[in-house]
Amino acid sequence: MHRIERVQQLSAGRWWLIWAFTRAIIVLRALQHPWTQGDPKYYFAELSTESSTALQEYPSVAVWPLRLVFWLSQSNEAAFIVLFSVLCLLFDATFFAILRRHHAPMLALGFWCAMGVLMPEMLLWRFDIIPGVLVGLAALYLHHHRSQVLLATAAMMKLWPFALAPAIAGRLHARKTWRNVAVYGTSIAMLGGLTVALGGIERLLSPLSYQGARGVQIESLAATPLMFAAIIAPDRYSVKYAASKSFEITGPGAAVMQHASSLLMLGCALLVLIWLGRALLRGPLPRELNVAWMLLVLLVLLGANKVFSPQYLWWLAPLLAVALMLRPDGLPRMMTWLCLLCALCTSLVYPTWYHQIDHVPFDGLPGAIALVTRNVLLVILMVPSAMWVLREHRAALPAYKAIDKTLN
Repeated sequence: MHRIERVQQLSAGRWWLIWAFTRAIIVLRALQHPWTQGDPKYYFAELSTESSTALQEYPSVAVWPLRLVFWLSQSNEAAFIVLFSVLCLLFDATFFAILRRHHAPMLALGFWCAMGVLMPEMLLWRFDIIPGVLVGLAALYLHHHRSQVLLATAAMMKLWPFALAPAIAGRLHARKTWRNVAVYGTSIAMLGGLTVALGGIERLLSPLSYQGARGVQIESLAATPLMFAAIIAPDRYSVKYAASKSFEITGPGAAVMQHASSLLMLGCALLVLIWLGRALLRGPLPRELNVAWMLLVLLVLLGANKVFSPQYLWWLAPLLAVALMLRPDGLPRMMTWLCLLCALCTSLVYPTWYHQIDHVPFDGLPGAIALVTRNVLLVILMVPSAMWVLREHRAALPAYKAIDKTLN
């Protein structure tokens, strides 16, 4: 018995050494590109104004931890960046520790460590690791009240987790379903009420206004044909840094692709309704099936969005790590490798070759090729994700039939 415990402790210690080693690499790699600290510098500059309108494009709940970091930094920009990085690493380490505690397979732990190495700047100097981890933990603790609180908090930090709300649903007439909805709704109401109390109703709605005014960002799937056309006819296209604080492309077809993105968003909403309908009619879906749905909806959302910043892959990584805990082989394994390839191509786009594609004519083809490859990989990633949903539905059918027979 003691020998088994000793081996487990050694195994845990070894994994923490791997995590620490990869995070040291992350810091060293990220420091090679100090110009990628634009986001924390922007946060600091906005918070330094002490204005109630600071960072209006972000939900107020997302700004609260930034204000805490700003207060701890004593109005020093360098200290703010360091503390912000520590905050992101704390969420990273917490998620890794929880994966370890739940005996995650080697592939899940390795995947989490590798994602950081492939995208160091996105881990250290972007906010998205925080809501991503909250969603990952919500998926891990599905069917527990903490899941509803985690998912609601993530949704109030970044809008995209609202699309994953069907994960908490169950049979329409079941008491547990309404308890889940009550916990989820109460969490959102409390955070929303606090936002209104501190900044007014305008502060609650400001992120929605900001999203609606955005154009087609150069890294989005909607921009892919436009970026390709810009290679052939650079005089007909323009890439500029827009008021949305991202590089957007304009030219022939841009309006069409923007409308196409909106239609795809409607398709994503329809997918969410199908998922919700299944849950309400069938009862609480198995955790594997819910996680499969979460991944599919998120991938479609990423593909439909007219913005696809590199840090958005940190929305996906925690969910995939949880998927590997539930199904460490087959389709989730395939999705893991595709996601790592996406991360590699994303890191080549930003920061390595971003200077080639942030204006027209492009300074070189490698950046555009890496961008198109990443977007194609994202589309391919949707295929095994959809297959996994269908496979889990088929696996759950006998249980559904047994429940229906009991109820009838």
